[in-house]
Amino acid sequence: MMMENKRNVCSLEDNSIKRHKSDLSFSSKERKDKVGERISALQQLVSPYGKTDTASVLLEAMQYIQFLQEQVKVLSAPYLQTTPITTHEEELGEYRLRSRGLCLVPMEYTVGVAQTNGADIWAPVKTPQAYFKCAYECFDRRRNQEEISNCVEHCSVPVVKSQQHFENEMTQFQERLNRSLVVCQDKFEAAKLQKIRPEAVNEMESCVHKAIEENLNTLPHIVQRMKTAFNIAN
Repeated sequence: MMMENKRNVCSLEDNSIKRHKSDLSFSSKERKDKVGERISALQQLVSPYGKTDTASVLLEAMQYIQFLQEQVKVLSAPYLQTTPITTHEEELGEYRLRSRGLCLVPMEYTVGVAQTNGADIWAPVKTPQAYFKCAYECFDRRRNQEEISNCVEHCSVPVVKSQQHFENEMTQFQERLNRSLVVCQDKFEAAKLQKIRPEAVNEMESCVHKAIEENLNTLPHIVQRMKTAFNIAN
């Protein structure tokens, strides 16, 4: 009787172990099948006509991801680049309004600036659209990474030049305005020593109004110059 019970217990344990092994085998097979399906899908994305073994597909995927990252950098470069500060710009730093403590502009002039066509300079320019169309055409699977990168870089040249031209014009305009306002501030500092403060303030406000008006009058000429540079019809 005892022997028979032992046999039954052993039989149950064997069955349990076999069932557990079977479950593990099935679970492992399921995982392998899923991994195989994903590798196949990945292979179709990155190398539909290349090698199909797992190592080759994963290597190809890594290279393709790296390639895409490089292209993102190339495409975003024109919009993320920063112009290094030159010695000339550092020298002009002392003329900037904030460095001299003069940051006030009469409110009525903000309306005039908002109504000018200065904001319309960039809107009609077809350069960004042409750049994206050109860059899109660069992405050809028959080209290697270096060829695509060179192609996109070539496409970005007109955009970069246009941006630099626009920024240079605006920087020059700001510097001219800043210098004019600094002159007004210097006159104000000198007038404070000779006149009572209210009179000196009135003279400074008059000087600032005149300086801003004179500089705003140059905007149409700047706009026309940029339109000519960007080949924009009036």
